[in-house]
Amino acid sequence: MSWTGRNLFTYVRYDADLSDDALAAFGVTSARDRKRLRKLDAFDAIPRLQALGRSVAQRIDYDRDFAGFE
Repeated sequence: MSWTGRNLFTYVRYDADLSDDALAAFGVTSARDRKRLRKLDAFDAIPRLQALGRSVAQRIDYDRDFAGFE
C-alpha cells in the first residue's frame, strides 16, 4: 500500500538466463555464439534471441506473478 492508498500499478521483469549452461541447454554449443548472444548490439542474433525469449515465456507462471492484481 502506498501513501495515496491502494497500489494500482504492478511491474514485473523477466530476464532470460544467458549463462553458458542455459544457452547450452537451448542448443547453443559454440562459445563464440554464446558470447555473441550476450552482446547488446547483436542485431544478427535477434531471431535466435526471440526464439530464446519465447522459450522462456512458456515457463512463466503469470497467475502466480500477478496473483491479487486486478
